[in-house]
Amino acid sequence: MHCPRCNVSFDAEKLSKCIYCDGALFERDIFKRKATEKIVIQDREVLTHERKSYLLGVFFRRRTFLTSFLFSLNDMKSGQSRKRFWIQPMSMSGFIKLPWFLINFFCSIIFYFSYQGYCKVCDMKYVPISGEGHCKDDCEYNQEYNQIVQSLFCGKIFIGLKSLEEAALERTNHGKRSAYFDLMRGNVLVEKFLDILSIWITMAFYIYLIVIIVMPIFGKIYRF
Repeated sequence: MHCPRCNVSFDAEKLSKCIYCDGALFERDIFKRKATEKIVIQDREVLTHERKSYLLGVFFRRRTFLTSFLFSLNDMKSGQSRKRFWIQPMSMSGFIKLPWFLINFFCSIIFYFSYQGYCKVCDMKYVPISGEGHCKDDCEYNQEYNQIVQSLFCGKIFIGLKSLEEAALERTNHGKRSAYFDLMRGNVLVEKFLDILSIWITMAFYIYLIVIIVMPIFGKIYRF
């Protein structure tokens, strides 16, 4: 599928819109194009962390807070230096979904004290256990995840994950975890239910808070 506006081709049959401009995708014989062998940086908008999280959710059809949180967690793990305190950067959604705000807060504290190790091979932080190095399976998992993210955001005019899918299938056949299948096979219905539930809990809390504050004020007014 090809987006003529961005001049980007996607090797993803389930996509109906471009993840960059939200425009319509059209069928095109992309495999015979020589241009797909070249890397071309498009004059697109600067991809912020929030934008990358959104695009990843669109590509894998998992636009939920959990997906965004896991993307932010992996972003925090990448690199040797610490990028921020909060795993999920603070935004207005944190006040709309208070349960996720609390999860983000406590997980950020745990992350700060737990992820003390750094692996140069996968360029990811990890939790050191009994002085041992980074687990090989976890390292390979992180490398697979990094390849997926780089494929989406590196600026190629052809975005295909077929080779990664084949490698992921081989990993699962050997009983190993696969970042590709974790992204593809997430339970979206459960994740969306948790988002809706957190919104309802937040609304109930705010209503309760308003009643606790407003009722005493009305009580004082009616006494006069």
